[in-house]
Amino acid sequence: MTMKFMHVADMHLDQSFEGLGKIPHDVATNLLKQNKLAMVKLIDEAIAQEVDFLLIVGDTFHQPKITIQTQNFFIQQLRRLEAHGIHVVLSFGNHDYYQAHRYWFEFPRNVYLFDAEEVQTITIATKDGQQVAISGFSYEHRWIENNMTKAYPHRKQDVDYHIGFFHGQIGDNPYASFSPTLANEKGYDYWALGHIHQPQVIQEQPLMIYPGSLIPHTQKDKDSGKYVLVESSSTGLSYEWHQVSEVKWLEQLVDTSSLENMQSLINRCRLLFNQQAEGYEFVSLKLDNMSEKFSALLEDPSQKKELLYILQKELFEASNGNTWLYALKTVPIYQPERFSLPLKEEKVDALLETYQEPEKFQELIGDLYKNAMSAQLVAIDESKQQQLIEQAKEQFSESFSLREGESS
Repeated sequence: MTMKFMHVADMHLDQSFEGLGKIPHDVATNLLKQNKLAMVKLIDEAIAQEVDFLLIVGDTFHQPKITIQTQNFFIQQLRRLEAHGIHVVLSFGNHDYYQAHRYWFEFPRNVYLFDAEEVQTITIATKDGQQVAISGFSYEHRWIENNMTKAYPHRKQDVDYHIGFFHGQIGDNPYASFSPTLANEKGYDYWALGHIHQPQVIQEQPLMIYPGSLIPHTQKDKDSGKYVLVESSSTGLSYEWHQVSEVKWLEQLVDTSSLENMQSLINRCRLLFNQQAEGYEFVSLKLDNMSEKFSALLEDPSQKKELLYILQKELFEASNGNTWLYALKTVPIYQPERFSLPLKEEKVDALLETYQEPEKFQELIGDLYKNAMSAQLVAIDESKQQQLIEQAKEQFSESFSLREGESS
């Protein structure tokens, strides 16, 4: 007898793709379809794989108030699984935290919904008759300050498998505070995690996996676009990664040392992207080994922006409309002297982690809201907050070098 299931999280079905600049109208229109296409493909593969159940671990939607159209689409896809006898276990995360009155459709009978911030345990049967216990919770607010791992019960003794279902972040934080150490004490066979958008295997025994975001909406999700397929055997549980999304974020290094002029650069770039990709490729180009001539020219921001526009057009045409250049970076010949600080990188990460807390971040940018004009321009959600923090770390790395030593 075998058990087979799929594990996904952080689909953010109603989120737009961000950080692309002014993209062509046709691309913008087609990107609106990518969220639904990924969901449809996920359901197609669940049916084809004949899984026993599908785990959806929070943040199915990007916001708590979901349009009726998006709700209807999602429910219709779940009904496709119901027709094939496939169970769905669903929770709500910090983005789409659950409030019952906002849902206009009944969930199909094959859906097991965690609908409260208290840990609940359900038991479902596989096609082979094995009993699987699943313990989990949903967010009812934007944040959960408690360490929710403590609230999970120990493994049920009268089931074949017990799965932990957890949308949250490792460590002390306002996102339910997942603790692998405490989780190990529960005796479960698998921990299905959500919230982190990069695919990660936290532990092999028992398996603890973040599948990442099913749809990579931003550059920081560039390694995502997958689900996890888990299957049992006589030796335990094994897993495979399966790609679903047809949107890819790429970084490409271009050696410009042998290039004489802008036309040769354009030709080199066209050769890199002269084949039609499957789906869309969003590319960040980094120009390396630039001559003094190139370097001097691109020190002018307006010249660099013009080159970006030209390359966007050229690569878009060369790829038959499938590749879009969203960023152009340069590596200068002479790196400016950087101050050396007696800090470890972990210390810098810990410092920036402080500003992950919403209250601290709002305190940091509070002055922007005091001016009427800047207040109108500032609209920073959780995703943009993370982007700003990452940019701060990148700028810090460019300005300072770190060394081992005493730090406080």
